[in-house]
Amino acid sequence: MPDGATTEKTTADAASLYEEGKATCIFKDRKVEMPSYEIINPSLEKSKLPATKLETADDVNTLISEYMSDEDEINQEAPEKTKTSGDTLGDGLDSVLGTMVHKLMELLVLSGGKLSKKAMVSDVISECLKPENKENEKTFAKKLESVAGQMLDGGYKQENETESDIISVLRKADEVYCELPFTYKEEGEEGVGLINGVMDLVYRAGDKWYIVDYKTNADGTGLDEAYAAQLESYRKALKAIKGIEAQARVYHIAVK
Repeated sequence: MPDGATTEKTTADAASLYEEGKATCIFKDRKVEMPSYEIINPSLEKSKLPATKLETADDVNTLISEYMSDEDEINQEAPEKTKTSGDTLGDGLDSVLGTMVHKLMELLVLSGGKLSKKAMVSDVISECLKPENKENEKTFAKKLESVAGQMLDGGYKQENETESDIISVLRKADEVYCELPFTYKEEGEEGVGLINGVMDLVYRAGDKWYIVDYKTNADGTGLDEAYAAQLESYRKALKAIKGIEAQARVYHIAVK
C-alpha cells in the first residue's frame, strides 16, 4: 500500500445487524427442542394409562416438575386414589386425609408397628397438615388413630388375595421398600413413553416379590380390576429397572 494512502472504512448499523442475526440465527429453529416422547404417570388414572402430549420444551419441563414432585402433591391431585370411605370431609380435605393415610402407612411399615399411634399421628399431622386446614386437626387425628389401630390389630379385610394383616407379613419379609420412585422408558406403536411414578410398597418374601398400592376409595370392591393398568405399569417398572417379576395388588384402607 503506497505511503499516505487511506482505506475506506465501512460502518454498520447495530440495530440492523441485530435484526439480521435474529432472522438467520440457527437457534431460531426451535423444532429440535420438541420432545419425541410422552411422560406418563400411571397413578393418575384408573382404567387406562394417561398420556399428555408434549408440544414444546417448556411443556417437558413443566410436566417433569409436576410429575416428579413430592408424592404428597400427586396424591392430592388424584381424587380416585385418595377419596376416603365413611363420612367425607369435603372441600378437598378427603384428598388431604388420603395423603396422610399414605404417610401413616409408611411409618407403620418402616417401624414394624413399634411406634405408638399417637407418635405416628402427631408426626404425620406435623408434616402434612397445612395452616389453612388447622381447624380440622382433631378430625384428622381421630381418623388416623383409627387407621393405625386397625392396622396394628390385624388390618382391613381385603376383597382380593392381599393379606389383611400386612404389617405382620412385612415383619417377616426379607426386603421391604416404601414409597419407591421409578422412571423408565417404554417404546410402543405411538412412540416413546417416559413412565414415572411412586410405588407405595414393594417387598420380597422368599423368592417372590410383591407390589402393594394403597387405596382409600369409598367403595373397596373391584379395585384390582379398576386399577389394572396402573398395577401392570408398576410390574413393568420393576421388571424394566431391576429385572424382577412381581405380583401387584391393591390394599384397600377403609377410612372411617
